[in-house]
Amino acid sequence: MTLLCTVMAFAGNVGTLQELKDALAAGGNITLTANITSAEQLNITKATTIDGQGLYTLIGTAQEVIYVRTSSPVVFKNLTLFAKNDNGRGIAIEDEDLKTNITIDNVVINTKRRAVTYYAGSNGSSLTVKNSTFQYVRTGSGVTVSIDEFGNPSSDADYNTIVAGCDARGIGLWEMKNFTLTIDNSTLQGFDYVINCGPGAGNGDNNYEGTKVIAKNSVFKGRCAYNVHVQNAEFEFTDCTVVGVNRFLGPSESFACFVFDNSSNNCKLTINGGSFASAVFPGNATVNEKAREFFVTSRGSNNTIVVNNAQYSCPKNYGNNKGGLIEYMGTGHVLFRGGIYDCTQL
Repeated sequence: MTLLCTVMAFAGNVGTLQELKDALAAGGNITLTANITSAEQLNITKATTIDGQGLYTLIGTAQEVIYVRTSSPVVFKNLTLFAKNDNGRGIAIEDEDLKTNITIDNVVINTKRRAVTYYAGSNGSSLTVKNSTFQYVRTGSGVTVSIDEFGNPSSDADYNTIVAGCDARGIGLWEMKNFTLTIDNSTLQGFDYVINCGPGAGNGDNNYEGTKVIAKNSVFKGRCAYNVHVQNAEFEFTDCTVVGVNRFLGPSESFACFVFDNSSNNCKLTINGGSFASAVFPGNATVNEKAREFFVTSRGSNNTIVVNNAQYSCPKNYGNNKGGLIEYMGTGHVLFRGGIYDCTQL
């Protein structure tokens, strides 16, 4: 007689670093019962769910707090992550030759540099962010964010004026194809580039064919909501709030809530409703007369921008500031249908 045994991976409750490492090696459902600090990168290579019960924080002092490399589903929920390293990443994903499926639900990521980073190209992967907050929490460009031991910013932190100034990114995407990023009912704030799609020209494969970024009912505050260096990607923002903050301290600078950079090509942005604003501040929160901030900057070629019934306001009476609705330096199509646009260009 042959006895067949089936073992279900179920990691259970963990309250120490060693228990967490053992649980991650096994995969399965992990429930935190205490705050845990790790000085080493924590790896996920199997189907895993980490649940912080809305109570507990995972603090990492390595560059990557959590590193994901698996095609199996990975879920983070009811958790706070603090990437405490000055170059820290909350969640890093090595996605080359994989199809990762990652869900981040009711998670706070406090980071001194980047919240979620894809290190290698994706083909057919997905990331869903819902009911979550990603935020920059360190000093940069003269801006100080007071934080507690878990990286939570003080209640008076004003993300309408805070921008990192250190290439900080909320979500960084690298060489993605057929990738879907969905952001719902979430807040991403304080980053230079809230969503960054790379690489730039001559620095890798920038063909993002089949890639879609879909955001709804969410808040984006930073130097821009997204910065695009790629081609053939689609972006859709529905009922979102976006504040583009230009804190540039040099002799001149122009940026926007949404930026298609020089190497962008054949991308499409659709905006449905929502509230959008631009602000210009240097480090001391007074007006920088040489800076400009727009609703959309399109420097690439053949990009399409469609705006339906949005509300936008931009800087006025800022000396030499020439900010406004569109900075159109490339080629393509721009269409506005309805809405209220209160800015210097109109």
